Amino acid sequence: MRTAGIPTAITPKIVNVVSCPVTAMHCVARIFTDLPEIDITPDEPVLREVAPGYIAAVIQAVTEPRPLSCQRHWQGSPHEA
Repeated sequence: MRTAGIPTAITPKIVNVVSCPVTAMHCVARIFTDLPEIDITPDEPVLREVAPGYIAAVIQAVTEPRPLSCQRHWQGSPHEA
């Protein structure tokens, strides 16, 4: 599992507040990136998948909404440290 090298000073790409004009609010149901797959629910963002070799702590370190809820287990549990 990749745990070393978790970024400490980064600019998250998934943020709580947008800095650009928005054309439509509340239209995103799922976000796909190179590391996580995140469902956007009315209550909280839900971490659904992570790239092989990564854990939830790494994804949380590079994602602004905190905490991400982990509701699905996949090969390599998201809760492994």
